[in-house]
Amino acid sequence: MKFRRFLSDSEQTFPDVSLLSHNDCYLGKWLDGKGLSEYGNCPEIRSLEKVHRQLHQVAKNSITLKCLGKVESAYPEVHKIEPLSQQIITLLERLEKKVAALR
Repeated sequence: MKFRRFLSDSEQTFPDVSLLSHNDCYLGKWLDGKGLSEYGNCPEIRSLEKVHRQLHQVAKNSITLKCLGKVESAYPEVHKIEPLSQQIITLLERLEKKVAALR
């Protein structure tokens, strides 16, 4: 919501800086630490890492377009975020089930 508000409102301040880097958000920090070290052999974790990077790239593209005054061009990028978010959730759920089955 903050991200969409940022794009639509010229008065809105920049959203969370962690949007710019896939390493700085909570998921990125988890992936770089425990995620990859403990579950790096699972194909889901590799897919998760890839989709997570894509999500941040789309967010970065949208922010860049808005900062360049090309707000209308930023909206198609924003629409890519929801499906990527859904993929991340699905992959996390699959990984959770796989880890639970191993315990």
